[in-house]
Amino acid sequence: MVTKARISNLGEEHEEVRRAQDKVVHRIVSPQVLQKIESSEEDEVTQEMFVRMIWPKIRSFDLKYVLGCFRRFFAQEALSRILSCVTKAHKAGQRPEVGMSAGDLRWVFDVLDEDDDGTLSVREMVQLGALEVEDAILLTEHLDKDEEGEISLKELMSLVGGFVGDDFSDSLKGMYASSSMVPKELWQSKSMR
Repeated sequence: MVTKARISNLGEEHEEVRRAQDKVVHRIVSPQVLQKIESSEEDEVTQEMFVRMIWPKIRSFDLKYVLGCFRRFFAQEALSRILSCVTKAHKAGQRPEVGMSAGDLRWVFDVLDEDDDGTLSVREMVQLGALEVEDAILLTEHLDKDEEGEISLKELMSLVGGFVGDDFSDSLKGMYASSSMVPKELWQSKSMR
């Protein structure tokens, strides 16, 4: 779920998102729907609310445009944070540890890994406009431990404190298994989704 304030901040902070909002959302969403969302007693726009009120009105071209803007924005934000963290830690001679959750890093990895080969290439990091070529090369040099020229998910996840190979995934499975929550992505491979 995304809070209304977060949606509002995204529109204010990022010009592309603002243009997408003006171009698509205000054109296809009736004022009554926007008013209903804004007057909701909950402070969040739920996925169900989005689907019921907005989704049917979005043409596929507009949807691809909006999703592309959000993907590009979040990829830029995440990779900038990762690059900054890795660069600072390298200069200080410390182990890099980014202030992002494993789930967020996994999402960024999945967004950027467009060819689904399980690695991030310099081309993939540059393609969405997430990083400049020089920065993508620098990040690859710092994180690519097996020197294949690409960043694997395991190498990216090493930025999360406490990650130790497959033990991290196993600990997540154990944590979720003890509750009623069952995240399917932990039990299925990427190709099964």
